[in-house]
Amino acid sequence: MKTLRESVDPDAYFALLARAKTRVLFLDYDGTLAPFRVERDRAFPYPEIPPLLDSIHETGTRIIIVSGREVDALLPLLRTKASFEIWGAHAWERRRANGDRERFEPAPPEGAALEEAWAWVRERELQPRCERKIASIALHWRGMASSEAEALAARARESWGGIARASGLELIDMAAGIEIRSGERNKGDAVRTVLTEHVSSSIGDPIACAYVGDDMTDEDAFFAVRGIGLSVLVGEEPRPSAADILLRPPGELFAFLERWRSVCRA
Repeated sequence: MKTLRESVDPDAYFALLARAKTRVLFLDYDGTLAPFRVERDRAFPYPEIPPLLDSIHETGTRIIIVSGREVDALLPLLRTKASFEIWGAHAWERRRANGDRERFEPAPPEGAALEEAWAWVRERELQPRCERKIASIALHWRGMASSEAEALAARARESWGGIARASGLELIDMAAGIEIRSGERNKGDAVRTVLTEHVSSSIGDPIACAYVGDDMTDEDAFFAVRGIGLSVLVGEEPRPSAADILLRPPGELFAFLERWRSVCRA
């Protein structure tokens, strides 16, 4: 574990966690709970993760998965016994732990711009490398030769960059890929919504929360928990980030989750 901000004391945070009556753990999926895979429908969690999450859930911690994947793409992968709340497609859809769902839609102009970006995908027969989501399209080049990946990235940035500039959409780099998306919602909205619901339903009840994620789309969530909880970046090396601490996967991630479980059991 590496501290990224001098004002952050992980030991003090875990002391707060021990005293808190309410505990909320937000977790990204790809690159955090699961290693990246070329076959995205085979990107299962590290084997240690499902039993760890189930045992943390049993301590009374509310676990919430916040992913760029759509909910239905994520559900077959989790392999947990418990049913957790999931925010999918960068917080454009929500599935509560009881199965109830909520879905948001982008504004018509943004939808039209995404259709234009998807037409570019179809013309080049790149559908197998893309995820079409509610308010975004992700293009993946993991597994391609470096020269081919660089050429595809350049073409995508040129085409989608023009669409983004004309429509107000965002163009976001991600691990071995790029995503064009609406900026009207992001993972920070999931965090803020959940924490606001907590405050409105239990005034004065102390809460300990943490958000754990690995890529640039998690930065909005890191900002959302600042001053309230702990933000945790998962990665091999530090990078510019709003996160409080860095965990190197998978060992330090397992140790963090095991410590959370132990503190909550005590």
